[in-house]
Amino acid sequence: MIERTAVLVREKLHLVSLHQLSRRAWLAVGDYQGERIETKGTSEQSALQHWCEMARHNRA
Repeated sequence: MIERTAVLVREKLHLVSLHQLSRRAWLAVGDYQGERIETKGTSEQSALQHWCEMARHNRA
């Protein structure tokens, strides 16, 4: 199953795709300032949270 959601990072909306890899493995994928970010989590929410954290720490 693939879902897309918009997240707000540094006052800009970004589109992130969420992929369920297995029962307890999720992948969040999206571009932030021209750089692709991929993060994993044990839930949909944790994968998305990790993605937002990586984007916030991105210096691009």
